Amino acid sequence: PENVLGQFKGTDDLATEKEHVKYWLGEAFKNLISATDCDGFRVDAIKHVEKSWCLQWADDMRKHAASLGKNDFILFGEYFSYDNAALASYVTSPGSFNSALFFPMANTIKSVFVDGGWTGQLTQTLSAKSQYGEGENRLVAFIDNHDLDRIGLKISASGDTGRISWVMKPALTWLYTGTPVPCLYYGTEHGFNQGGHYNGSNKTADNPDDGDWQRECMFNKGFQPGPASGDKLSETNAPLYQHIKALNAARASYPALTRGNFSERWQNGSAGAYAFS
Repeated sequence: PENVLGQFKGTDDLATEKEHVKYWLGEAFKNLISATDCDGFRVDAIKHVEKSWCLQWADDMRKHAASLGKNDFILFGEYFSYDNAALASYVTSPGSFNSALFFPMANTIKSVFVDGGWTGQLTQTLSAKSQYGEGENRLVAFIDNHDLDRIGLKISASGDTGRISWVMKPALTWLYTGTPVPCLYYGTEHGFNQGGHYNGSNKTADNPDDGDWQRECMFNKGFQPGPASGDKLSETNAPLYQHIKALNAARASYPALTRGNFSERWQNGSAGAYAFS
């Protein structure tokens, strides 16, 4: 019960079991759609509110967006889980979200590209998208995010940007050409690696979580260890930055990369080779 009714890591908990609170949360976010003309919402921490209300709220948002002519308003929830069934239940329930953050793919990308695991895992994990109903081709896949240790740390704790770039180029190519909707976490394009510090590795009484090391500064100020050092906002010639630029251009030029049917052509397990169309 505390996951839904209590404060989550010190954040205030709204009494969403009360009708007037539900009403005003609905009005607030309908107003946000109308005021900003946005095309979708990412909804944080959906497992920390009542599921029945959360799904009703999502349905209300989509209906309001449709009344404004937005018939494909993307609405994806962050349900921190690697269980496809749990994630898909928010997309396939009546009156629900139409997308989800594809956490299982983040695990698979690390397993294949960092740990040298069986390449067929990519196809295996991608095939799970069929569980998501209308969200199948809207799943938002990622490698890094604000809650997880960065992939750059797992590749090189010392901050070897050359090695990070070498490993990340094929991983990012898969993210941008193999998955429905790629999501890039800032700093990945520069090989950020948390300064070699794993979250939770040095817990103290003053810092019991020892977390959030993956939130380095992009600008030349504050917390900027290792590859994050300096002004990264204007460093547009970095190898990974240029690689991502090319991948974005490819997605824009070839609709098959965003809307085509996926087919594995060949893979040879842990040897690393993998082909798809």
